[in-house]
Amino acid sequence: MAGEGGSGAARRLGQAPKTKQGLDVAMRIIIWYRKTQGLPEEVQPEEIAGENLENYMSRICVLFAGTPVPFKADVNLEPTTENKKRKVNPDCVLQYIGRHLTAIRHGVGKNHPDLKDLREKEFPKWWTAMRAQFKEESNRWMINSGGNYEFGCSEVKPLYSDLKGRGVDIVSIQKKLLREARGNNNNIRNMCLINMSHAAFARGGEGKFQELHEWYWDEFLGVVNTPWREIKTLDFYGMARVFNSESWGLDFYCTFGMYTMCGNGLWRTEGEVAKGLMNKAFPHLHTVGNERVSGIVNEALRSGLPECWTPNEKKKISTKSLRGGAITEAANHPQTDFFSITAASGHSTQSNLDSYLDRKNPLRTIPAVSALQGERDIFAKVVVPSLDALYAGLAVTDIGVVTSGVRRLLNCMFTINVPDYQEGGKNRVIVEISAASMLFHHPEINRIQGNIVSSALLNAARSANIQDPRYRHETPAGIIEIYSKLIRADFSRRKQESRVQSIASSGGSSAAQWSMVADILDGVNGIKSTLGDVVQEAASQRATIAMLEGQMHSLSASRKELKSKLSSMLKENASLKNDLHQSLNALHRYNPSIYQTPQRLHNGGSLLSSPFVPEPSVV
Repeated sequence: MAGEGGSGAARRLGQAPKTKQGLDVAMRIIIWYRKTQGLPEEVQPEEIAGENLENYMSRICVLFAGTPVPFKADVNLEPTTENKKRKVNPDCVLQYIGRHLTAIRHGVGKNHPDLKDLREKEFPKWWTAMRAQFKEESNRWMINSGGNYEFGCSEVKPLYSDLKGRGVDIVSIQKKLLREARGNNNNIRNMCLINMSHAAFARGGEGKFQELHEWYWDEFLGVVNTPWREIKTLDFYGMARVFNSESWGLDFYCTFGMYTMCGNGLWRTEGEVAKGLMNKAFPHLHTVGNERVSGIVNEALRSGLPECWTPNEKKKISTKSLRGGAITEAANHPQTDFFSITAASGHSTQSNLDSYLDRKNPLRTIPAVSALQGERDIFAKVVVPSLDALYAGLAVTDIGVVTSGVRRLLNCMFTINVPDYQEGGKNRVIVEISAASMLFHHPEINRIQGNIVSSALLNAARSANIQDPRYRHETPAGIIEIYSKLIRADFSRRKQESRVQSIASSGGSSAAQWSMVADILDGVNGIKSTLGDVVQEAASQRATIAMLEGQMHSLSASRKELKSKLSSMLKENASLKNDLHQSLNALHRYNPSIYQTPQRLHNGGSLLSSPFVPEPSVV
């Protein structure tokens, strides 16, 4: 089977049979390879004719240099032991492949020109070179995989940011995770971990090593720097976080805000503090192995895939899909180059430049990260949403009311005890940017019906009882919508200014720049439209206020009229009461036995003391 065509499968692989079924790993990996490649069960002479033999062996080596082989694998390259992660050493895999070449040499390829004149223990020169290359590539794969591998899967399908509905992408996965997020699952936390890894071109388990006290806001560059660690290579370099205005699922600030609000991202229990986990971005992963962290991200990604995908198709999606897709997207940008990509991905330039470059400076990573976030001009100054947009144009007397309301809103949104991120902490600005991003993306997020993020945000707005003198008759939910528009309009204005400055400083007139000019014009129109909506809402508010004031004036006039009528009626009532008393007194004097006096009537008596019986007439 898959060998020379002799009497037994083990013999065809050039190895003494261990059982009658010939079930050994060396045979099984070749069976699996030929099956997955759509090749016939037996090696055919035409397959290996001439240079095709070298090509055939090369393809096998290329595949298995990046495909883990489980210990005691079955014919589907799946583990048969309880230890599902134990794999065969690459040197052993190379020996298995060599035995397949030996089986071909003794069988179907015995007359092949590359094999027929060799001594017993001699091999073609190309095989010697191929062995060395296999060892190099397999070692590189082991470092890059970081323990993140899938048995029986030789293909990694890249995950791209946003295919605009034309396929499965990170945006669609994040939306599905949010739609299914509940208080009793880890979807929100996993969404943040996915974004943090993807936007850093990271390997599977590296997100667990993020330290909150190492993060900082760079005012000059306009980015948050979250230094990245590669434990396998002992590398440590700056990582800029660029705002994504197109999709909340791709935005670091929004997903981190979600994690903080709904996943206790900046709250540590007494036990966690006692264990020294205060500044761990993901304290729940601290005691989890690196390989298991990769598995957690893999499971999260696959849970966001369509239900119709088969298990084998889902295996092709992993953390390597995030890294591969990110590097591909960034490299495809017309303004990126080799150095900008390697600065963000952590790869070496294979030159002396590595020893001279300041790898901790986040400036180096901004171009590639900006390209990944879909920025047309990766050299324009980075812009992030700001809560300052809510205070623009306020009267001095109103600033205190709005700032107080926004402060209450943030305190109701986020429960924080990590010192650097509390009010007055050095990283409080990161919390504020995250809140601004969540407000920016609120309309898009709110379209996912019943999601826990929108519910938590609106509950926080009601609990904070946010008020704004400009929108006195708006509900807290209405004010959140208006604040979203204000932040969006302010961001768009500053973004256009950044693009104009970039074009002006470049001094060129390329097609890309003219395209950016067109985008700027579109953006200006968008700002006008947004501002028009806000102005229209304000005008509507003013009209409502004027109508209510008119109604109040009318009610006030009616009140005065009613008060006057009531006064007249009271006077008339007093007069009637006086007449009644006089009549009763007269009746009492006429016949005291029939009528009560006014005093007795006041004390609860009835008007008639007994059934009325007329007195007999006096003749």
